[in-house]
Amino acid sequence: MRRIYALFLLPVLLLTAAFQAFEPLDENFNIDGNIVFPPPIYTLRGEVTIYGTANLPTMTGFFLEFRALNPDYTTADESVPWSPITANRAERILNGILGIWDTTMTEDGAYELRLVINVSGGGRETFRVSPLRIENEPSPFALAAQPPAATAIPPIQQATQPPVPTQAVSTAPQVTANVNANVRVGDSTSYAILTSLPQGQSAQILARSGTGSGWFLIRLPDGRQGWIAPSTVTVQGDLSGIQFLNPPTLTPSPAPTITPTSSLPDAALTNAIFTNPPVQGSPFTIAVTVFNNSAVPLPETQVLCSFRVAGNIVTQGSVYVPPLNPFTQIVVNITTTISSGSGSSLTAECAVDVNNLIQELNENNNFFNLTTTLG
Repeated sequence: MRRIYALFLLPVLLLTAAFQAFEPLDENFNIDGNIVFPPPIYTLRGEVTIYGTANLPTMTGFFLEFRALNPDYTTADESVPWSPITANRAERILNGILGIWDTTMTEDGAYELRLVINVSGGGRETFRVSPLRIENEPSPFALAAQPPAATAIPPIQQATQPPVPTQAVSTAPQVTANVNANVRVGDSTSYAILTSLPQGQSAQILARSGTGSGWFLIRLPDGRQGWIAPSTVTVQGDLSGIQFLNPPTLTPSPAPTITPTSSLPDAALTNAIFTNPPVQGSPFTIAVTVFNNSAVPLPETQVLCSFRVAGNIVTQGSVYVPPLNPFTQIVVNITTTISSGSGSSLTAECAVDVNNLIQELNENNNFFNLTTTLG
């Protein structure tokens, strides 16, 4: 009898071991679009609450969907359709409930889960979790061989929690400056500048802003702490364990001692187009329009474009903008090549005066995003 039981139990153990040994999908964590629960290599039963963030700057809505994996737990061909979990929602979610997945309506097996965020211009950004296993009717041998899957939902971290411990760990998430980036007392350009993080230098991430601004609280090499803008850095490491923290209360500034508002320039990005269709392995150019929306001259500045393929920054390009007379514009070109990701979503995230070197009338019109599909 024991030999017969072992013969039935062996395939179940082999299948379980194969699922647990499979490498999860390797996608960089995006603080503005992510699924934090369930994690990869997780067994689901019944109704599962899905937690995460849908808060991209240009988003128009989001929804959840799923599809089966291949028998070897690899991703199915792009021709295999996805099945909806939720309808499209226009609201923004920051570290909250994205939806509820009733797995009892789906056959047991291995699946991948995807968050789809629609962005302005008709594009979309996707964020996946894989592999996941639905097991609403486990084999009695599997129940005898292993404990049931955990069903506890992790609590959402609160913005008022204290900073993470200050002990340096080599595997801690960090940022690397793409330009000479300002480090400020709080999470916006309204706060005073503390110092700067030189281009190419890295710093440990201590927390993320609880206001939804996307800024990071970092520890500088000299031990000081300050806030840095996400548009000026590249993030390395897993942010899922990084907690949220509210910045200091912004105190009113003393009366200005420099020229009034009317004497300030205003650098605005008003348009961006791909002059030729982006194709993998071939150079392509993005033309960005910079407009001085003020009555005073605009000093020389810089435009930086970061190119994301399937949500990950794969390359960047920059160009200097000469001084502009009042209410005049110029079109500057940035040419780059992307070596992989054909068929994936490509987003160009462009910004002018990325390091806030110019005091302006309006800092909110310094950005322009453009999304297409990489050929």
